[in-house]
Amino acid sequence: MGTNETILNHEMKGIQNYGIIVLVVLFALHLLVLGTLSYLEMSELRNELFTASESLPPKTTGASQSFNLPEDIIAIRTDKLERVGFYEIKTDKDYIAYANPKNNYILTISENSAEREIRDITIALTALYFGEVIILVGWWFFVKSKVRELFEIK
Repeated sequence: MGTNETILNHEMKGIQNYGIIVLVVLFALHLLVLGTLSYLEMSELRNELFTASESLPPKTTGASQSFNLPEDIIAIRTDKLERVGFYEIKTDKDYIAYANPKNNYILTISENSAEREIRDITIALTALYFGEVIILVGWWFFVKSKVRELFEIK
């Protein structure tokens, strides 16, 4: 009976190692999803700034004009741009800015909404991962007890 127990313990150790590999792969997959969603969220903010900037009228010398922008975008009109394109502004809040050389507008938007969404997704993915760990550990103990019961090893 000792030989069967040794073989069984060796095989169960292999199954346990497989479970650990599954947990590591799941963790890496969750990190990949989080990174991808973070990248997509920031790209969406940049796209929103670019689209709003392109909808603004070109540089004119007349009186002030009115135009409609989304609520969270701030537009600043300048005579000469020091920077062109996308860049970040660090204050008490982080902002993404886009300077359009075609119409001399600088549009900014706060990263807070994107960060809030990413934080919520992180919480959801963390809860999901811990749930997966609990299910896998529960499965492991169930399989271990059933195999030991099957081979009548105490």
